[in-house]
Amino acid sequence: IPYTLIENDTVIFAQNMELFMWDITKKNEKKELYQYNPKKANAITRIKKLFASPFQPHFYMVQVEEDGKYNFVIKKKENYLTFPVVVKNYEAMDSCFVSDTIFAVLVNQNQIDFCTAVQKDTPKLKTIKLMLPMERIFSYKNHVILIATTVLIAKFNFERCVIQGQYEFDDEMIIKQVVKGGEYLALASRNKIVIIDADFNKVCDVTEKFSVKSLFWESDNLLFYTTANHWKYVLMNGETGILKCIEEPLHLVKKIANYKYLAFSEKNKIFEVECRKFDELDFKMALLEKDWGNVHRLIKEMPRKGKALIGYLIDKDYSSIALEMIDDKR
Repeated sequence: IPYTLIENDTVIFAQNMELFMWDITKKNEKKELYQYNPKKANAITRIKKLFASPFQPHFYMVQVEEDGKYNFVIKKKENYLTFPVVVKNYEAMDSCFVSDTIFAVLVNQNQIDFCTAVQKDTPKLKTIKLMLPMERIFSYKNHVILIATTVLIAKFNFERCVIQGQYEFDDEMIIKQVVKGGEYLALASRNKIVIIDADFNKVCDVTEKFSVKSLFWESDNLLFYTTANHWKYVLMNGETGILKCIEEPLHLVKKIANYKYLAFSEKNKIFEVECRKFDELDFKMALLEKDWGNVHRLIKEMPRKGKALIGYLIDKDYSSIALEMIDDKR
C-alpha cells in the first residue's frame, strides 16, 4: 500500500483509487476518491506510489498505474480533503522532486525532462539525454537527483547538467528505496541493502533471505529496516541483529518517543509500535563511535556479562575491555 509522510504531521496512504489522510496529532482519518480520468474507458487503474517533496512540504507526487503504464501528478496538501491539482498528468517511467519548484520525469531509459511544479500546465525547463539505461530517479539534494541503473547509482546536477559522482554495484541491483541519513545513503533492492557515504564509497552491505520492506535511519550511524517477519538493525561496520519479531510486514514512518514509533501496515494502517531497549546494541554503538566513557558506563550497568559478549569483544580486538568484564583476571 503506497504511503508518505507530509510535514511531519500527516500520513497519506492509498488503497485502489482512494486517498486516506491520517492526522498524527489529532489521530483521525479522512479520505477522498482520487480524481483521475483514465485514457481508456475500461482501463484498470490504481495508485501505485506516493512520495512527499523533501524541499516543499506541501507538495506530494501521486503515481497512477493505468494498464501497466505510469502517470504522475503533483498534488498539494490543503485543508485535508481539498486537493487542487498543481500539474497535469505526465506519462513516464519515474519521477522525483528536484527543488521546491522543479520536478524531474524519467521519460524513457535515456531521457529526463525537468518541469516546473508550481503552475497548472507543465512547462518543460530542460531535457537531458544520457547514454545510461536508467531505471529509477530519486530526490537527493537541492538541484541534485540520483539516477539509478541496474549496475550503478549516480549524482546528477540539474543546474550544471553533469554527473558528479557514482557508485558501481558489486552485482546487478534494481533499486526500490533510497533513504538519506546524515552523511550516508541507504539503498535497498528486494533482498539487499547497500550503505554508501557522501563521496559514494561503499560503507557496508547486507543480503537478506526475505524481501526488505522499509528503511529507517534511527541515528546517523544506525539504520533500522524491516523484512516480512523481523525488525532489524545494521551498524556502519556491517553488523546486523534482530530487534523484534513482527507478525506482519510494517513500515517505520516516524519516531514519536524513545522506544515508540509510528508504523504503517496493510492490515493495521497507521499504528504505534514499541521496540524495547537493547543494552547490547547501545554497547556496540558506543564501541563503533569510540565513546569510551559510555562503553565503561554500560559495562558497569550490565546485569549479566555473558560469555558471548566477552567473546565478541575479543573477536573485535577489544581484549582490554573484555578483561574488565571478567571477575577472575587469571
